Amino acid sequence: MKGTGTLAAKQQTTQQPPPRPPKSQGTKEKVKLLGTLVDGSKKAWEETLRFLRGVKSEYKKITWPTPKELRGHSLVVIGATILVSFYMWAVGFVLHWLFSFLHH
Repeated sequence: MKGTGTLAAKQQTTQQPPPRPPKSQGTKEKVKLLGTLVDGSKKAWEETLRFLRGVKSEYKKITWPTPKELRGHSLVVIGATILVSFYMWAVGFVLHWLFSFLHH
């Protein structure tokens, strides 16, 4: 039964307005907050530099392939791509033939 609720029940279901923000902080609280932000930024900057130093250290450990190895690996990738392409073509061809045969 719509519309039979009491006025008090309807008022309880309405949303309350959001609470007001606290009054403006005093100068001491603002300075303290600013100091916390600066300390947090300094710590984040130090962590970022530590991370980048680690990246540089790991980068030095990389052993790059010689041109001969690079050519060999490239040929393997190209050959595998050709083989998989041929396989996919063959499967598609057989399935097409099979379904064409079954359809007629």
